[in-house]
Amino acid sequence: MDKRLLFQFLNGCRLGVLSSLGPMGAPQSALVGIAITPELEIIFDTVEKSRKFANIARDPRVAFLIGWQGEVTVQYEGVARQISSPELGPYHEIYFRKLTDGPSRLSGKA
Repeated sequence: MDKRLLFQFLNGCRLGVLSSLGPMGAPQSALVGIAITPELEIIFDTVEKSRKFANIARDPRVAFLIGWQGEVTVQYEGVARQISSPELGPYHEIYFRKLTDGPSRLSGKA
């Protein structure tokens, strides 16, 4: 699949299943809201108290399952990274455009 078609498909999805490795190496999955950059980076958020945050901090290798309507999916593997404050601007813009409740969740009002 070419990059443009892959972006269109992924950008049409609001949710994905994130899989990370638990403390004993067992897979753990969670449903998360997602947004996609034109470079095919997946943006998602989590809180520091979540098991996925702890898992990714310990071992950043992750996998995503995205899409399931019409039995079409994308399996996406990679390395997650926490974005630092100076980098957040463009990622926030993309994420909040897609997940409009993001700003209220960020402020703790959701």
